[in-house]
Amino acid sequence: MAFDGKTARTAGVGVALACLATCVVAATPVAKVERYHGAPAIMVDGKPIPPMAVTLREGDCDNPSARSYLKRLGAAGIRLFFLCCHTSWQQPGDPAKGIPSGGEETLARLRTILSEIPDASIILRLTIAPSVAWVNAHPEEQVIYSDGKPRRTKCSSVSRTEAVDGMHSMCSEAWRRDGSRGIEAYVAELGAHPEFDHVIGFFPCAGGTSEWYYPATEEGARMCLPDGCCGDYSEPFRKEFEAYLRNRYGSVEALRRAWKSKDATFEHPTIPN
Repeated sequence: MAFDGKTARTAGVGVALACLATCVVAATPVAKVERYHGAPAIMVDGKPIPPMAVTLREGDCDNPSARSYLKRLGAAGIRLFFLCCHTSWQQPGDPAKGIPSGGEETLARLRTILSEIPDASIILRLTIAPSVAWVNAHPEEQVIYSDGKPRRTKCSSVSRTEAVDGMHSMCSEAWRRDGSRGIEAYVAELGAHPEFDHVIGFFPCAGGTSEWYYPATEEGARMCLPDGCCGDYSEPFRKEFEAYLRNRYGSVEALRRAWKSKDATFEHPTIPN
């Protein structure tokens, strides 16, 4: 899969937020994962990038000591960076409080990196989880446990300081739809600037610690709680599970044979626990 900032600048990027982000592009610079001397390597314009990368988290680009560290990394030959960032949909910012939007923050950090390492290649470790406000405003998209209730959850992908009323279901079509629009707007926002030509890929992140798992609730448990309740019994999960079963079995007769249940249906499947 190739990625190019200039094409994305004008074409935009459509992203399916279930577990995958795909960028289709056609101009230079072009980044690909190819075999090089028998091993996978990131190639930019046909040349391999040395297999050493540095992840820059929040705060790692925002002070003088960080700039000094970046300069030393560049002098040591480091050219590949993972930059943790957020869309403006997930982080809209607050000018009155001096809080930048996700796009503004990303652009400022790209400029900091490139001011010290002008030939750096950057992969955006992009948080595509919804904001706290979005999750709390969409209770129908939250994980529901077997007692019919959500659980308050602190998810590092959603917020570093606040708990949400309930973790959003990763099967949520509304999240995928709104998040996709947010990513397209984010790419268009960054694509208006030349610094975006140094972005060679995206690493989409959501879930607990941005690693695609359901985080612990405030009770300290994940999908199975101490009281015996388990998830996910939400309507988004039911719809996703129904689609999975239809794709796997094809007919309700095949489903009933496999499940050894004459009452099994696609529309109301028994949720595994």
